[in-house]
Amino acid sequence: MAGNKITKNKKLGGLEIRKAGDANTSLLGKLVWSIHQICDSLWVHVLKRKYINDEVFHNTNKKPGSVTWNAIINALFSLREGFELQLGDGNCSFWYTNWSCIGKLVE
Repeated sequence: MAGNKITKNKKLGGLEIRKAGDANTSLLGKLVWSIHQICDSLWVHVLKRKYINDEVFHNTNKKPGSVTWNAIINALFSLREGFELQLGDGNCSFWYTNWSCIGKLVE
């Protein structure tokens, strides 16, 4: 198939051009990250107030909205599989760190 040859590595005889859908998802992922991190940008405040209010953005369900919002939510769904929850800086132990402020789960 010609489309596969275009996206193949140059060493394998391709042109090494990224798929447009993948590139779009990665660029929208930057917007997802800006919304996820409490960003002070005006556009983040507007979208949060209009579409998610007090919900946790990471857990939001798809709501009909603007073309931009729908694209951001679709990117969130695509990227959600790659997210993982970490305590602190990621070097904490779930069982042996006092992350809950009531003590360690295991002594």
